[in-house]
Amino acid sequence: MANEYLKKALFVHEDILRLLVNDSIGADDDDEDDSCSAILAEHGISVNGEQEELEPLGEDGKPVDKGKLALTHLRLLKYSYQRFGGWPKAHGEYERLNADVFRTFSSELKGVEGVEKWQTKGFGGGKAESTEGSFTGLKSWEFLDNRVLHRVVDEEL
Repeated sequence: MANEYLKKALFVHEDILRLLVNDSIGADDDDEDDSCSAILAEHGISVNGEQEELEPLGEDGKPVDKGKLALTHLRLLKYSYQRFGGWPKAHGEYERLNADVFRTFSSELKGVEGVEKWQTKGFGGGKAESTEGSFTGLKSWEFLDNRVLHRVVDEEL
C-alpha cells in the first residue's frame, strides 16, 4: 500500500511539471478540475492560459516565479522517483518531460542534473537522498499553543 502512495506522490510532481511547461508555451489543457491544476491555481498559475485574479503569494508582492516552482517540483520528482525505486511509466516519458522542462526553464535549471543522471541505487522503499517532500508526521495534535489556550480559558473565567 505504501508503494501506491509513493507512486501517487511521483505523479503529482510529474503533473505539476507538465502543467508548468504547457502553461509556459501557451498550450490549452482541459484538466482544470485536476488536483495539480488546483495547486497551481493557488499560486496564480492557470493551466488554461488565462491568468486568474489572485493576490501574489510572495512577500515581495511579485508574481510567482514559474521557473523556481519548476525547479522545486523537478527536485521533488527526483526524490519521489528515488523513494518509489524507479519510474512507474516508460522511462522515455520522463526523458521527454525532462527535455520539455529544461527547454522551457533553461536559465532557472542551469547546473541542475536531469533524469538521465538520477539513480535509485541505495534508495527505494521510501528512502531518498533527502527528506524534503516526505511526510514526517505530526509532532503535536494540539490546535492551539498551551499559552494561548490558558489565556483564552482565563479570560472566560
